Amino acid sequence: MDFKILGLNKYESKVYEALVKLGKSSASKISSHSGVPYSRVYDILESLIRKHLVKIVPEKIKLFIASDPENLNKLLKKRRSELEQLNKDINELKKHYEEKEREQIFVAKGARSFNKLVREVKARKFSYKIRYTSEFSHHFIKEFKEEKKRGAILKTLARYDKETKENLKKWLKIDKNIRAFDNDAVAIKIYEGGILISLISPPHPGNEMVLIKNKAVADVMKRLFEAAYEKAPKIQQR
Repeated sequence: MDFKILGLNKYESKVYEALVKLGKSSASKISSHSGVPYSRVYDILESLIRKHLVKIVPEKIKLFIASDPENLNKLLKKRRSELEQLNKDINELKKHYEEKEREQIFVAKGARSFNKLVREVKARKFSYKIRYTSEFSHHFIKEFKEEKKRGAILKTLARYDKETKENLKKWLKIDKNIRAFDNDAVAIKIYEGGILISLISPPHPGNEMVLIKNKAVADVMKRLFEAAYEKAPKIQQR
């Protein structure tokens, strides 16, 4: 029997069950019948005594006897009460969570808030990006590989000029779905849950970002992106 749900560990469950079946017994006999190492039996018995499940028999040789199993029902009632309270606490947390989830617009300023917001965006179905600098950094490479591994459809529209040419040359080695697009200093990511907009032009240092978590907005932006992507020229590598 396993009384883990009542707060008893594996050894406590074995010792108590053995003692109920044996009746008044010594520690060595309890160890033999329960399979609990003798070196652990006294500690386990002391723990069960504190839980009012075992009593010491006052005889010349120290013996132990199990308390009425009805005490397990008392533990069960206590645990039910604790679980009911826990259920109330969980429901209260759910209310706070649902209120938070109803918020659809998030603004991040500064590197720490910026990174926190980026981690919230997990594209699983599609990830469409409008890039400005096309920075070829470890963070963006890792993001690309993770999204590809999740099976997301990946497409990119990127500013293509002297400033971005070398970065795009590197990107095109791992991502063939990049097309040229005029861009005045903004980076956008569109995914199934919403859109992420990063402001790059002065006075914004690149660490100001807006996340809109709204599927309807994502759907509209997705269709606009796809229309622009179809018309955008492929980047010719030289």
